[in-house]
Amino acid sequence: SAAHSYAEKYGHAFIEGYLQEVSAPDFLITDGILTGYVGSGGDVIIPENVTEIGSFAFNENKQISSLTIGNQVCIIHSYAFANCNNLASVKISGNVKVIEDCAFQISGLKQVELEEGVEEIGADAFGYLSATGATVHIPSSVREIGVDAFYSNMGTTTLYVKVGSYAETYAKENNIPFVAE
Repeated sequence: SAAHSYAEKYGHAFIEGYLQEVSAPDFLITDGILTGYVGSGGDVIIPENVTEIGSFAFNENKQISSLTIGNQVCIIHSYAFANCNNLASVKISGNVKVIEDCAFQISGLKQVELEEGVEEIGADAFGYLSATGATVHIPSSVREIGVDAFYSNMGTTTLYVKVGSYAETYAKENNIPFVAE
């Protein structure tokens, strides 16, 4: 059937003639993984039934301006929000343990707030932010930061870190502007 072909083409589960996809009005969600966004943008709040944000789910979306990632999400996959030029701010719950490589690469982020509990930030995860004076608040729970996670060639990114934290050491070793709180 056409539905089965669609499911195979786009990687959706197909059981007994139905796509196993749950959709909040603006979100495509399969088995707890947010795979796409079809909303009009603006301030976006990830639905509570999402446990993962899939690779490329929002890639190149020019409509979203702010983002709140709630308590159910545990991982943000690679390139999930890459090339989102108008995405200015994001708040990420501490239940998100891993932000994979390039997750927010080449976005317009000016303000990033990571809550206590986030553990890993992948390589180039917040690289090439286009905003001048971007700030990233990193909690002491972060124990791993990948290569060039905050690389900037256009603006300057300042890290707000906890005194004595892994993030403070990372900032010093990589000559990244930081403020120790």
